[in-house]
Amino acid sequence: MKPLSRFSITVSLFTVTLSVALALAATIISYTHYANRETALPAGRELMERSAEVVRLQTASLIEPINAIARYSGDWLDVNVDPKASGHPARKRLISFLSAMPQIANIYIGYEDGSNYLVGATRTLPEARLEEMGAPEGTVFREQIIMRGDRSRPVQIDRFLDENSVTLHTNSNEDEISYDPRERPWYEQAIDSPLVERTDVYLFTGSKRPGLTVSKRHARGVVGVDITLSDLSSFLDSEPQARTGVLAIISHEGTLLAHSSLKDTPEGDDRYAALAALQEQVRNPDRDKITTVAVSGHPWMTHISAIGL
Repeated sequence: MKPLSRFSITVSLFTVTLSVALALAATIISYTHYANRETALPAGRELMERSAEVVRLQTASLIEPINAIARYSGDWLDVNVDPKASGHPARKRLISFLSAMPQIANIYIGYEDGSNYLVGATRTLPEARLEEMGAPEGTVFREQIIMRGDRSRPVQIDRFLDENSVTLHTNSNEDEISYDPRERPWYEQAIDSPLVERTDVYLFTGSKRPGLTVSKRHARGVVGVDITLSDLSSFLDSEPQARTGVLAIISHEGTLLAHSSLKDTPEGDDRYAALAALQEQVRNPDRDKITTVAVSGHPWMTHISAIGL
């Protein structure tokens, strides 16, 4: 499947831009605290600088562990071991990553012969998809094994595990298996590169939800780690700045990738207009890092800064 869309997320995963918008009237610093605008603006800029740096560092801390998993995956002693019907010796390690880092949706090891071993968190899959796959109640992790090699026809095994990695149910399929890691964006980008690679946004096969993958080649294939855009949005929504403003991750072309929740925000609220203003501001090559914009007639201070990962 081709990428959902090319957002020019090149040079490292996020040469995207983190944009933070806060209404001056909703911050600690507002025009009413100062005798004039000239006094308020420098103080507001300082507050925005501090707030944006906190969010930038926390966003980096969300992504860096994923980079590290991919970066050092080639050093795993068992990374080149073929998956078997019983699983893979890396299972315990991969599940520990999923348990410790909720921002990860799936981790997989793809092989040059088309075999694939995946461990994923079922929280990222829609209920309808889980039912379709035959996942029983209590499933927390899924293990998918695709074995090709010298077989006349590939075999796929889906195993559903509880929170303690105990198997609840197993499905086996020897019918037509369309999934081939060698045809996926994360594999194609990494197989010819010595570096950690990051895809553009595309639809994940299992969940049909948009996300991106960090990947790194190993001696016999590629290791990939998924993060969904919904996970990024949830992270932004948890930041305290989202209570008084808008937080967004925007590509340098102005495409909105993730943003803090607006579900309880009435239509026509300033925050909708603020998001649009941020996108326009990112598209402007002459933009200032911090500026004040009028949103629905109200002053908002915005901060644009790159996440250099």
